[in-house]
Amino acid sequence: MNLDFQAGPPKRRSGVFMLAAGMAALAAALMNYHDLTGEAALREAEIAKARGVLERKAGSRRGPAAQEAPRKEEIAAANEIIHQLTMPWEQMFSTFELATSKDIALLSMEPDPKKKMVRVTAESKTTQAMLAYIRRLEKSVLLDDVVLLKHEVQLKDPEQPVRFVVTSAWRDGQ
Repeated sequence: MNLDFQAGPPKRRSGVFMLAAGMAALAAALMNYHDLTGEAALREAEIAKARGVLERKAGSRRGPAAQEAPRKEEIAAANEIIHQLTMPWEQMFSTFELATSKDIALLSMEPDPKKKMVRVTAESKTTQAMLAYIRRLEKSVLLDDVVLLKHEVQLKDPEQPVRFVVTSAWRDGQ
């Protein structure tokens, strides 16, 4: 028996052929990709040009009325800011602070200047403290139509406070 331990790798031409075929396919795919990206860029340029023509034609048809629309939006935004600035902030805060006792904790205050409403979320130690707070708010000169929207005992909290939401309108000129 004759064993040859130093024989070289078997000669296979199929691997070389597969490598050449893969390289040819890659080259063809790259050329196709290059052609398609060039064509897509041309189409995008044509679309942009067409949009520009349409916008110019539409702009000439609209005239000055279309140009006034942004002014109306700007006026509405300015009015919104004026509503917020003319809101009686200091009086509002002092009203809620004066009505608050040691058993009440204010969590949030959300004013709506357009509707002249304010929404307050608070917590109290007891329902009696919550009701007393609402009665104090009702006596306020600044507030009108004080309404308890909802209340809920926080059972997960060891002290089990009552979380509640109150809404109210505010009066002008106070």
